[in-house]
Amino acid sequence: MTDQTENLSRRERRNRARTVIDTSIVWQMRIYLVLALIFLVLFVRHIVLGDISLWAAALSLIAGYAIGAVLVRGQHLSWDTDARQIAKSSTVIGTALLVIYILFAIFKDEVLHRMLGISNPALLGAIGSGISAGVMIGRVLRTRRGIVAVFSAIAPHADMAPPQNQT
Repeated sequence: MTDQTENLSRRERRNRARTVIDTSIVWQMRIYLVLALIFLVLFVRHIVLGDISLWAAALSLIAGYAIGAVLVRGQHLSWDTDARQIAKSSTVIGTALLVIYILFAIFKDEVLHRMLGISNPALLGAIGSGISAGVMIGRVLRTRRGIVAVFSAIAPHADMAPPQNQT
């Protein structure tokens, strides 16, 4: 970062970052975090009830994180010089991956039953909630990493002040 941002507190840096990140990205990340918390609560409940072993639980979270990281690769974060914000655009591959994930989310019990041969509904629910939590966490963390990369790339070159309203 530049000398100007090094002297700011963490709260001031976060507030400054919020002004230069497109609000759709911010809201999307908030929704993903809420969904991740819901799926994590369900997932922990399955673990506490003994529906899934710890190694299978860890494996489902890791698989979900990997899927989430792949889904984020289908979006492109860049600096919009006109709006002076980080903007997001989806690629065709990213859109196709998202459609495939939505289909998987809808039919995950059937897919897991056919792929893994599991017929226990509690275990299917545990694996499904673990994968879903991992996907949401993966999307949030990888998007955050992308935002930091854009900031690092543009910080020395661009004016990151939000545009002033001209009335």
